[in-house]
Amino acid sequence: MENSEENPPAVSTETKQYRAEMCLIGAVMADRSVLAELGEVTRQSFSDPNLADAWHAVVSDKSIDDELALSIVAPNLPDTVATRICAARHSREIILRAKAFVMESRARAVLRDAAERALRELDDRTATASTVSADLMQSLRDSVQSASLTTPASVVAESLRSQKRSEPLSTGIAALDYVSYGGLWPGQLTGLFARYKTGKTTMAATIASNLERNGVPTLMVSLERRKNDIERFIMARALNTDARDLDLEEGGEHSAMLERYLADNRNLHYVHRPAITIDELRAIIISAYHSHGIKALIVDYWQLITNPRSRMSQQEKQQESGQMIADQCSDLDIAGLIMGQLNQEGQPRGGEGILASAGIVHKMHRPGDAEEAFFEPLVCNKGPVRGKGTPADPAVKLVLPGPHFTDFDAV
Repeated sequence: MENSEENPPAVSTETKQYRAEMCLIGAVMADRSVLAELGEVTRQSFSDPNLADAWHAVVSDKSIDDELALSIVAPNLPDTVATRICAARHSREIILRAKAFVMESRARAVLRDAAERALRELDDRTATASTVSADLMQSLRDSVQSASLTTPASVVAESLRSQKRSEPLSTGIAALDYVSYGGLWPGQLTGLFARYKTGKTTMAATIASNLERNGVPTLMVSLERRKNDIERFIMARALNTDARDLDLEEGGEHSAMLERYLADNRNLHYVHRPAITIDELRAIIISAYHSHGIKALIVDYWQLITNPRSRMSQQEKQQESGQMIADQCSDLDIAGLIMGQLNQEGQPRGGEGILASAGIVHKMHRPGDAEEAFFEPLVCNKGPVRGKGTPADPAVKLVLPGPHFTDFDAV
């Protein structure tokens, strides 16, 4: 028989967790200055509810510094546990190890709960696969963040030193680049709004095509019109014709040029999904980033994103969707452009929440449905707002092939 003294029984994870939580409470009671290094620890970090209550009481009231005071504010805490907490004296290294263990356990618990919930939703078919995927990805980020809710300034400074300077992605339209201080900025959302039937989709197709020609992997999210309409505009432009005149049948006028067009290496990716939900769009953006390495995102258009599970007003839903896209652009360091509609007063239809979410927002005007258009600024975080053009001196013009937009002075 093996000697039990030579092979002591392993300490369970639950016991380690309990000891680590007691260590943190005792450390604060002994020396409140350690709170500077335990700031990420919260009531939710504790697995035992009695220890969670004790932690909350101790960090909230500096007069709790002995066993009697602890027993009064945490009456459900066993006396033996209170005694051990007050007697605990550990080195700074041990305290930090205890903190790391507690935070890691909390992160694992958050992720485990999310995974179990995701499996239940998949089995019960109470949510779509894309929604479950988006929720699980968000929980994964939350579990990582829960391990450390704050970051030392020195770490942030070091990350800035290694971070490459972001340069804007040219839209291929000089006038639009001018009003946007260089183009579409990585990590930021830009908005371009116009009235009905002003050419928002054509402008989206133009910019998507220009980005692709510049070698920028791009995700084009189409929420209106017919499927493949945007690619039809881009293809017609490449084949030097009007989208309405495309003849792609075998032996047709453009069939030979089409073969060369199809042979090109493309880095533009499409999603056509009217009535897309905010959760579905989030999952699609994240998936496209990891699968295709997208650097730019275009959504046509903002007000068509839905949020059926929310009880918020339509204005609040739109604000949430705009903020979600802005957050994804920031998290993934991609450049975002959303098209949107203006109301009769010349403001974004359905609320001005997008003005807070997007760094730069412009209005595009085409008076009298003319071929010419100009840009009027709404907000800009790069410097003073910039407009370009007037009804008498346009900035851009709608031209063939395609059609597509180009700078007015380039025509």
